[in-house]
Amino acid sequence: MSWRSEFGDDYDVPAVLEALVTEGSARDASWHNDSAPSFDAPLDRQDEEPVRRLRVWIEHPDPTMREMADKRHRFVITLYDDVTWDSHNAWSGDDPAEAAGRFRRVLRRLSPGPSTSTPHSWDSMVEAADLA
Repeated sequence: MSWRSEFGDDYDVPAVLEALVTEGSARDASWHNDSAPSFDAPLDRQDEEPVRRLRVWIEHPDPTMREMADKRHRFVITLYDDVTWDSHNAWSGDDPAEAAGRFRRVLRRLSPGPSTSTPHSWDSMVEAADLA
């Protein structure tokens, strides 16, 4: 699946955000039942399955075509916990370069290294994401 096959070229995902996928920082998580294309990256794993994810949503360029046109910026970075279903919007804005930069910074801050066995607490993840 890809954002183009799920949503079409009208969403016009900026190249700077597509680069997150081509460079391997994220995967294209777009699915037609969602409201917009998205790219995500696991932040920690349990039994090889992602537990918490960082996701950037790419809303339609035309604000009137967005699910919540009156409340939503074009780009939204969210933390998700796949176990508790907690979520936190860490950032939203309309600059694609800023969205890509923030995604990379949060990912660097929160991705466990190869020797990290203890995952971050949810609260510390939210705090780190908000500071990026």
